[in-house]
Amino acid sequence: MTADSRHGAWLVGTFFAVAVALQWLGAFIWLERPARDAGFGLLRWTGAQPVANDLVLVAIDDPFLEAIPEPLALVHPYLGRVMSGLAQVRPGVVGLDLVLPSKSYRNMRSPLVKDYDLALLAGLHALSGVSPIVLAQAWDEAEGRFRPILPSFVTVARRGAKGDTTASAIVCEDADSVVRSYPGPGCQPTRAAVPLAARMAAQLGNVQDWSGEINFALGEPMRVIRFADVLRWLDDGATEKLRDAFAGRAVLIGAAFSYDDRHVLPVPMSAAEPGERKIPGLMLQAQIWRSIMNSGLVQPLPAPLGAVFVGSGALAAARRTRPAKIPLVGLAVLAMAGAALYCLGAMALLLPWAGWSAVLLAAFLARGAVDLRGMLRNRRQMSDAFSGYVGPRVLQAIERGELKPGLGGELRLVCVLFANIRSFGRSGAVLDPVALVGLANRFFAVTTPVIQEAGGTVDRYLGDGLMAVFGAPQPLDDPVRHALEATQEILLGVASLNRELAVEKLPLLEIGFGVHFGEVVVGHMGAAERHEYTAVGQAVDAASRLESLGREVLGHEWAYPVIVSGAVSAAMGARAAFDDLGVHDVRGIGSMKLYGWQPAALAAAAGGI
Repeated sequence: MTADSRHGAWLVGTFFAVAVALQWLGAFIWLERPARDAGFGLLRWTGAQPVANDLVLVAIDDPFLEAIPEPLALVHPYLGRVMSGLAQVRPGVVGLDLVLPSKSYRNMRSPLVKDYDLALLAGLHALSGVSPIVLAQAWDEAEGRFRPILPSFVTVARRGAKGDTTASAIVCEDADSVVRSYPGPGCQPTRAAVPLAARMAAQLGNVQDWSGEINFALGEPMRVIRFADVLRWLDDGATEKLRDAFAGRAVLIGAAFSYDDRHVLPVPMSAAEPGERKIPGLMLQAQIWRSIMNSGLVQPLPAPLGAVFVGSGALAAARRTRPAKIPLVGLAVLAMAGAALYCLGAMALLLPWAGWSAVLLAAFLARGAVDLRGMLRNRRQMSDAFSGYVGPRVLQAIERGELKPGLGGELRLVCVLFANIRSFGRSGAVLDPVALVGLANRFFAVTTPVIQEAGGTVDRYLGDGLMAVFGAPQPLDDPVRHALEATQEILLGVASLNRELAVEKLPLLEIGFGVHFGEVVVGHMGAAERHEYTAVGQAVDAASRLESLGREVLGHEWAYPVIVSGAVSAAMGARAAFDDLGVHDVRGIGSMKLYGWQPAALAAAAGGI
């Protein structure tokens, strides 16, 4: 198995295990909820799914309460009239999502309210003879129980119902205060409580242990029939309107106020308030009814399957990360979002695609980080190895794209330095070849860092010497000064090295320099298969000849370790003290004005040897 395969397998396994654990613990729910809400919103935007079995809503609203003298707690005569009117057209089932009294008003002293419960009882009696009735109960937090309903109301309602006729109107919000889930046993305060919509469905023979999420893709925006309009139809004797609206259908009567009993849903559901997600509880109960009486509640994947599904996003870490994979990852996320949307709309199935996408992106980025780290490590290793051949300055220029990859060069004004171990031949007479190479490498270990720190580039090693260029590939503001400073530092370094060699009883190093300033051609020289960055030209030849002349001219063999050209002297001016050596014939070059240089800093070092 290759290193790339091992990295991929390790990352996939790690991310898969972590993703499965996080999905099992519900850690991705904060991503799944808004993703699911967006899915419902998109499904409704493209066209709400029709429902075959809808609920008719009759709403007691703000204008109705403002129009009557009684408060909401005393609307029972009006409610009794409406229920008596419904009895004429035989609805399929009627639910009351209202707080009903727990005591009779017949014991009240005021004659104005004494018979209020009798009117409601008469309406319940008339309706229960033809249709089942379900009465909602409110939860009393202080008492820790459902608020009781006047027994005579419950008794009358049961006359036409199958089984229990009371139900819970409680719904539960998620942590973000949005209602999404069916209010099953985990939501209800007691195990015996049955949600209002489920109790109404049971009266029509649809009895199940419901669980899941409310399907907000079903049905058009909620429309209500105003309670006041039903009363007007009764006053006008408009039986046909009553029949068209309610005959054989499920009806829910309740309050729809602007200030009370409102819940935030994932999507807007009220036709009267477009764009408003906080709607009356009456409409929320209707959406629960739509879900259980049509395509059913939305179901999540079974927990083990959902965990494996989310974990499969870790496969993004299996292969090396490349720029071309970025759009593929984006397409994968979009494709999974499309699949999840299809499952939500067509199958009422929740795919945890948001968690899958998070794992996919995390695995992709992690693999990218691992690959980047490996690439940087390999690049650093190659850089370390390659810089030993071309020098760090050349390597940096290559990495920055400053050096053209093709063969050829350009003219540069540079300072060329040749350094030579003048005693190398004598050292070879007393040292074996291995020791001689070691001695030369110790010299290069002194010179190379000094040249590089001074901004120069070691062009080549010559066995017993080297060539360096100052001003290429990176230009220098004053290449001659940089070259002479490096020369002086090398001389000091060699003086220190000679002290070590003396202790080791090895031959001392005697070195000389030739320095010239002029134009050269710098660039890649050689063949396409094998080439190197170097400098060529007469200035290079001149510097080499000057170093050689330092061992030969006019008995100055060791007096001047550094021989410089007139061009170097002119560039330095008064900044350096050179000794005039006169004009000399330089082989291959012609006559040149030469100068000798003995750096003053060497005096102290020489005295210590």
